[in-house]
Amino acid sequence: MLFGPGEREMAMLPLFVDPRRLSVDVGANNGAYTQALLALGGRVVAVEANEVLARQLQRIYGRMARVICAAASSEPGTARLRIPRHCAGFGHGLATVEAGNTLDGAEVEEILVRRIPLDGMGLPAVGFIKIDVEGHELDVLRGAEAVLRRDRPTLLIESEERHRPGAVASVRDFLGRLGYTGFMIDEGRLASIAGFDPRRDQHVPRNRLGDLNAGHYEGRYINNFFFVA
Repeated sequence: MLFGPGEREMAMLPLFVDPRRLSVDVGANNGAYTQALLALGGRVVAVEANEVLARQLQRIYGRMARVICAAASSEPGTARLRIPRHCAGFGHGLATVEAGNTLDGAEVEEILVRRIPLDGMGLPAVGFIKIDVEGHELDVLRGAEAVLRRDRPTLLIESEERHRPGAVASVRDFLGRLGYTGFMIDEGRLASIAGFDPRRDQHVPRNRLGDLNAGHYEGRYINNFFFVA
């Protein structure tokens, strides 16, 4: 299967999303995926830990989607959300509750946020989950294991070695034990995650990290993965 340039994974959503079942946008940020999922005609839950972003989501999508202001994780409680200090205000998608993510050495502001597993959100039948949480994706999956076993939803997960060493392999192995198979888009083709090599597929010169964070990096970089049960 071939894909054109641009937001390739978003363009594939009609192939993976069942509008008859709930879609969950974990790490909803500015709502780009929430909007895309709503456009497919189904129900959506948007989960966002950053209160500034969650308020924006509620204002824009609150009549159409359920917005939960919390960090999806493996256990309930609280967590420290670290936000790069150089950002204007707190509306920034690179914020994380993952302790091991150094955020490329940026100075940060910290705020205390609520932490809740997906399994504790009382979700009805789930058909699709998108996860973009800057290194905390394995904890999100651990906190959603009951939903994964019950509903077998398709997953789209951002996972990057710079956020957590061994990130991609840990997600692949966890989901593999639950009967999931992973895929990635490689040069416009859907390929098995078995071919992923972090030294080749996520190598970015340090002086180009700013371009990567701003979405301007044009080199090879694979960080989004589909998983199908």
